[in-house]
Amino acid sequence: MRKWGRRGVLLSILLSLFLTGACREINTSVAEEAYADGNYRLAAEEYTRFIRENPKSSALPDAYLGLAWSTYKMGDYARSTQAVDVLLQRFPGSKLIPTARYVAALGYFAQRRYVEAEEELDDLILYYPNAAIIPEARFLRARAQAAMLRYAEAAESYKDYLKRYGNAPYAAAALLGRAEALLKSRRWKEAVGVYEDFLKRFPSHPDRPDVLFRLAQLYEANLLYEKGLEAYERFLSEGGSEGREREALEGKAHCLEGLQRFDEAAKVYRSLYTLAEDTDVCSAAGRLAAYYLSRGETETARDYYRRIVLDCERVPEIHAPALEWWVKDLLDRDRFSEAFEAAEKYVTLYPGVEESEKVERMLIDMLEKAGRTRDARDRLLTWIRRRFSRAVPNDFYRLASLDITLRDYDAALEDAQEGLRRARILEDTPAIKSGLYHQMIVYDLLKRPADVLTLWWELKEIDPQYLTPEETVYWDAIEKRFFEESQVPLEFRSPEKYRLWKKISFHLAGFVYDPSDSVQAVLATMTSRLLITHGVVDRMMNYTPAEKVRMLDQITARDDFDRIPDSWFPLRSTIGTDWIVDGRIWRDPSLDARKPIIFDVRLIRVTPEGLFPFRYRYHYAVEDVATAPPQLARVLTHRMKIYY
Repeated sequence: MRKWGRRGVLLSILLSLFLTGACREINTSVAEEAYADGNYRLAAEEYTRFIRENPKSSALPDAYLGLAWSTYKMGDYARSTQAVDVLLQRFPGSKLIPTARYVAALGYFAQRRYVEAEEELDDLILYYPNAAIIPEARFLRARAQAAMLRYAEAAESYKDYLKRYGNAPYAAAALLGRAEALLKSRRWKEAVGVYEDFLKRFPSHPDRPDVLFRLAQLYEANLLYEKGLEAYERFLSEGGSEGREREALEGKAHCLEGLQRFDEAAKVYRSLYTLAEDTDVCSAAGRLAAYYLSRGETETARDYYRRIVLDCERVPEIHAPALEWWVKDLLDRDRFSEAFEAAEKYVTLYPGVEESEKVERMLIDMLEKAGRTRDARDRLLTWIRRRFSRAVPNDFYRLASLDITLRDYDAALEDAQEGLRRARILEDTPAIKSGLYHQMIVYDLLKRPADVLTLWWELKEIDPQYLTPEETVYWDAIEKRFFEESQVPLEFRSPEKYRLWKKISFHLAGFVYDPSDSVQAVLATMTSRLLITHGVVDRMMNYTPAEKVRMLDQITARDDFDRIPDSWFPLRSTIGTDWIVDGRIWRDPSLDARKPIIFDVRLIRVTPEGLFPFRYRYHYAVEDVATAPPQLARVLTHRMKIYY
């Protein structure tokens, strides 16, 4: 009895161990049920427990595959790939290998490792062409190619999938994927055909409204307005998709406009205008304003533009052009104060847009018409400074005109010169002619006839017909009067000959200095030589008539020019130069020892009316002698040109 009792206990233990192991193996069904319920974490735990407690079970390949699927669904791609690797290594001949490799490719794809996903799928398709998972593998490979922006290949892969498995579960998705890949490859006509095929094959598909809308957009974008209109109407009649009704209505209106069915388009826009979305309301108002304006119904158009100006500031692409039109309309109706206010608002809201420059010019026009010339000039000057590199010659000419009105002739001259400089750089002939004429006017106001003539001759060379006959008479009279007052000989009264005659500009009488002082000698010699290079100088005293030499000597020896001998007249033709230059260099020990050298220069202006001396004194240090002459020669030459 005791013996059998011991055996019974042993048998009982063994039986219990057997039953426990059997239950554990059977318990993979718990993992499967958890997976089916979407509880992937519990499924992974159960599969892991099964693998750990049943290392020699025949169901291990299924458990590893189940673990790979569960961890993939959890987003734990590293564990999923690890489970696949173990399955491949331990059970290389398992019938589950194709599915396992597909799971590995899914993991790569989810991690955006598209190259590795494609390589895995290529091997899978190559080595297991008849596996049940191959259709899904081909579909995933097309998606990977599209993700790598290889749209042409993706389109062909989708096409191959549809040819092989036209009624497979992924057929609808493959059609949509192929259409998008064709669009990305700029093959929109083929894409349209694929979308149309999708609509025929899947009339109840949940993506049907989106496909209809996409198809309508494609037709509209490619100016196929009849088909676009039909697609938009189908979309709207079938209920559309949430949030797309307004876009579809706007697209429908655009197609009607393209078909020149403007009345119907306006009707659609009016229905759009009643919808709540701000952007759509503003867009519809803009379209309606343009529609009524094209029909000549300005009052109705004005009402819509006014609504946009008041309510659509949040939509600048619609508000800006409406506000610009509003400014012009107010100006046309002589409502200057309101127009000025609206223009100020425009340039404040949209300072960087191209149209802002037009509105800024309108503001300047308004100020000028209102008699606020100073304000107009200041605003234009500010605008030019703000956009100095982009300012055109006409901007400076207009500024010069405003300066002339304000009698600021020096500023007007600077502005006109800058405009002409830019016109010459641009080789803009009309702007060059305008610049020459503006400067002629300013020089005439400044009583500088010589400068007027220089520009007048250049203008006539470019375009003899630029001015009216009356204007030509005026400037020719200035030319004639200048020749007479300057006592220019008749044979030199033409632009070419006058330029030659004008080159005899001054007589260099020389500088008196102490020959024993080498510093004074260097200063006098270098200054004389440099003055000669700055102009044509009358220095041929050996060939000058004795009477003229005596007269020049008398002039340079004289200090008082208020009363000069009658025998000297006519001065300009007798002397033959515009200036006489002389001077004296000397040392003054009583002055600052740092600048002991004094250079007194006298420029005597020769005119038909008399002689007019200009005296200048310069102080130099001994070490300045090498650098002083070039600067002094330039200064003296410049002074003679200024006082010509």
